[in-house]
Amino acid sequence: MTLLKVENLVKHFPVRINFVKALFTRERKKVHAVNGVSFEIEEGQTLGLVGESGSGKTTTGRLILKLEEPTAGRIFFAGKEITSLGAEEMRRLRREMQIIFQDPLASLNPYMRIGEAVRHPLVIHSIGENKRRQREMVIEMLERVNLRPAEEFYNRFPRQISGGQRQRVVIARALITRPKFVVADEAVAMLDVSVRSQLLKLMMDLKHEFNLTYLFITHDLATTKYICDRIAVMYLGRIVEEGSFKDIYTDPKHPYTRALISAVPEPDPKAGEKKKKLIPAGEVPNPIDPPSGCPFHPRCPYAKEVCKTAPPKLKELESGRRVACYLYS
Repeated sequence: MTLLKVENLVKHFPVRINFVKALFTRERKKVHAVNGVSFEIEEGQTLGLVGESGSGKTTTGRLILKLEEPTAGRIFFAGKEITSLGAEEMRRLRREMQIIFQDPLASLNPYMRIGEAVRHPLVIHSIGENKRRQREMVIEMLERVNLRPAEEFYNRFPRQISGGQRQRVVIARALITRPKFVVADEAVAMLDVSVRSQLLKLMMDLKHEFNLTYLFITHDLATTKYICDRIAVMYLGRIVEEGSFKDIYTDPKHPYTRALISAVPEPDPKAGEKKKKLIPAGEVPNPIDPPSGCPFHPRCPYAKEVCKTAPPKLKELESGRRVACYLYS
């Protein structure tokens, strides 16, 4: 069953200009953050949304949860279109749709004790018969994310615990309402490697225990091997390739995906010496003035004349495998 479906999602942010310049020009520039993104996530599946900084990954996640309003496109959750839902309807729906932010220190109120921060969603959604029952639910969830003794952590402030512990608090807060779908936005990016592996294992354990569906947003393709069933690669606001984890890693089709795969470190030093790194030429284009045609063509070693004129559509090469590249037209 398809839990989440996104169709031609678009988000443009207006660029602010000073008042004097606005008087003498009608041109209004905009940041093309997301340009026609479409994908589906099956219930219980983890889709990794991968790409470098500025590719539109985080904006896509925020659009799905309606933390940002889309410029165009449609979003379906559990078979229901939610694109035009109002604030009150979305507030009720967010019991089933939650987010784990990248920076736990920024997403936690420094003046709110950890127990109260995790209890807050229960208060918002009127879950639990009374405050005592809500406290019991919070204690159970803190135990589940390995913050022990939970009673002690309940009364601490965010500044009194480590970064890894703070991220466990953020995970506990996201899951306290027992959601069906979770956006994990660079959820382990700011942690040490050893802590990162522990958090990824915890997220997988929680996925199976609570039957969660994840959209796992990351710039680190190596991390996806531990948690993702499928991978969608984004570049400059567009998905350029999508497929199973195995297909993307063993047989990348799009030149940009090949470059990302080549940059993944090899644990075997000898294999790393033989591995050729494919570094794209030039810099990522400015999203305020993106190139015409394929967004990757200014950096692509295989670019043809057609690549400069019309953006390639995501073409299904085989079941579940899509690529947006004229090499396969």
